[in-house]
Amino acid sequence: MQRSKVNRFVLILILGAGIGGVTPWLLQNFSQPNSTEGKQELPIAQDSLTQTVNSPLSSQTYYYCKIDQGILSVIEGNAQNGKRIITGLNVSKWPPEMLTMAQQIEFHSLDEVQSFIDSMSEELWLE
Repeated sequence: MQRSKVNRFVLILILGAGIGGVTPWLLQNFSQPNSTEGKQELPIAQDSLTQTVNSPLSSQTYYYCKIDQGILSVIEGNAQNGKRIITGLNVSKWPPEMLTMAQQIEFHSLDEVQSFIDSMSEELWLE
């Protein structure tokens, strides 16, 4: 009975090693569906690539924080005459350095604004 178990165990190990060794060899020898052999690359117009790289990011929207009497507002667009989209967060407990810094940062997304507000509102800073 013991010999039978040992024989099965050895057989399973041999089959596993054989499959584990043969599989990578077979995969190397078969052609890959995404390979570039025999395919032509699409020509890219150099002018369009240069135009894309050199064009200004005029479509990029910027966000700014403005603080009036301890209330933070988020402004979309220009810092002076942009559209106020969020207002009402009481930041009067923030240290003066952070209040000054908040109004000098230019954000590229509302996620960045939220991250900044979350990090500034942590208890560690407010102590």
